[in-house]
Amino acid sequence: MTGVTITFASDNTTVATVDSMSTNPSTGIATANVTGRNQGTAHIQATATTGGVTLNSSPATLNVIPRVSHIDVAPATATINRGSTQAFTATAFDQNNQPLNDGVTFTWNSSNPSIANIDSAGLAGGAGLGNLTITASTPDGSGGTASGTATLNVQVPLVINEINADVAPDNMATVAIEGDANRDGVRDADDDEFIELLNNSSNSVDLSGIVVADATSNRFTFPARTTLAAGRAVVIFGGGNPPVNDPAFGGALIFTASSLSLNDTGDTVNVKLVVAGSDVIIATQTYGGSSGVAAASDQALTRSADAETGSSGGSFVAHNTARNANGRTFSPGTRADGTPFGSLPVTRIEVLPTTARANIGATQPFIAHAFNNSGGSEIEIQNVSFIWDSSDTSKAILAPTTGQTTTTTALASGDTAIRARAGAQQGSSVLSVNPTLLINDISQSEGNSGTTT
Repeated sequence: MTGVTITFASDNTTVATVDSMSTNPSTGIATANVTGRNQGTAHIQATATTGGVTLNSSPATLNVIPRVSHIDVAPATATINRGSTQAFTATAFDQNNQPLNDGVTFTWNSSNPSIANIDSAGLAGGAGLGNLTITASTPDGSGGTASGTATLNVQVPLVINEINADVAPDNMATVAIEGDANRDGVRDADDDEFIELLNNSSNSVDLSGIVVADATSNRFTFPARTTLAAGRAVVIFGGGNPPVNDPAFGGALIFTASSLSLNDTGDTVNVKLVVAGSDVIIATQTYGGSSGVAAASDQALTRSADAETGSSGGSFVAHNTARNANGRTFSPGTRADGTPFGSLPVTRIEVLPTTARANIGATQPFIAHAFNNSGGSEIEIQNVSFIWDSSDTSKAILAPTTGQTTTTTALASGDTAIRARAGAQQGSSVLSVNPTLLINDISQSEGNSGTTT
């Protein structure tokens, strides 16, 4: 066909362009090479011109399907606590490194569902402990698959902060029950053993199924749906009947085992979780022997300084040598100084009543309150465990010696200070014991009798 010029054009060159054209002279058939540029629809039309006549073909519809060259997953790395979730997003890019915002759907996959699973929307949930790979994939538009990955770390941020293996003996000469760490009114060499763990992260953590063990046996398993709040402690006693809501425990979670059976002179405490059939150690602490941590006698081992949010704390020491312990031999649920984990510093302690009088043999209860005024206005600090004493035990004795409250028993006349300590502060009250009233002289005046005249 001679004298005829055929051209091709795209009505949307952003989506598709006509790159080259050719015409077979023997058949008159014209061919165009069209390149898809971006996802979308374009119409390709042929125009034939001869002399002064122009003819247009019906437009052909071209749908350009994107070719995915790579996928970015955000965030690229993330760390969550067990029991928490992490949202991931994926973005597909074409061969021109332009994001493909429409028509792309992703399939999400976890490399280890026993550590974390992920749903169809890209929300991952931590179920175990360890690292895994999160993958987002989609068809690449040319018969294959494009994918992108991210790394997720699931952690259980628990620190062993205190171990009470050698329970202090009870001093039968006092009314207090020394060694009664679980505050059930009985000193017991097994029941009053305890292990204190702290969540030192800023988010809650799921403890379900986590095991506490010593060197020989598993001793306790946390029940399902047990969650430990950020910066909070959990205490596992060997047994007994601890009053779980006692403020002396600093607001900690309280559990009891059938027995902890910690060795007084040396043992290893392990906190672990079974993942895919294998034990994964979360925290471990050995004391006694050649461990470098001497076993404590008649008291707990504690970190000094205590673990806190963002810190694993200091080295283990005998409890009564810890900073601001004020003679305490244990502090389940609180710092060594009796203040709750995460609380503000104590700036003032008030003991009520500020003064009291009692007869010999009578009892008088006292209560202490701790305050902080570092923010400009004074606020009370809840769940403080105070250590109590009487300045003159010949005048009055008291029990218990730890907790928010105590009760004195008057012994002899005179004054004694009733003192409460916590967090490097002390408050006091005065108890005045009345003297016993003695009747030293009884006189009787008798009138004269007789007759008068």
